[in-house]
Amino acid sequence: MITKKIEIGQEIPSFKVKMEKKTYKQYNKLAKEINPMHLSKLYVRRLGYKDVLIAGNFLFSFVPKWIIDWIDGNINALSGITIKFENPVYPNDEIIFNGKVIDIKHEDDRKVVLCEYHVEKIDNKKVMSGTVNLSFSK
Repeated sequence: MITKKIEIGQEIPSFKVKMEKKTYKQYNKLAKEINPMHLSKLYVRRLGYKDVLIAGNFLFSFVPKWIIDWIDGNINALSGITIKFENPVYPNDEIIFNGKVIDIKHEDDRKVVLCEYHVEKIDNKKVMSGTVNLSFSK
């Protein structure tokens, strides 16, 4: 059930997070990461990157958290997420999530909300974007 008013054009409050090197190392350990793109500075420098890349799964994990916080913890309303990675994110980068409601449909006993989002570094370089589908019972 929806607990807040949601309208087309409504901005989703932005969410800023720093990709802490220590936290990311802990994530890699827990995830049993083996990809040298996420572990080896030497390897990625040979490929032209300045540092190891933050894994897409790690970056993606912040999208549902941000949206679920916005909809007051209603995890059951989250029905789909798309994502497109556009530029690398490195340890200690700060990224900002921004989004807005672009469509609302009423289907049977549900309110279906489509949002689009984009994520940028603090220098405004886009790193990922996508859509979020929400479905609330009326």
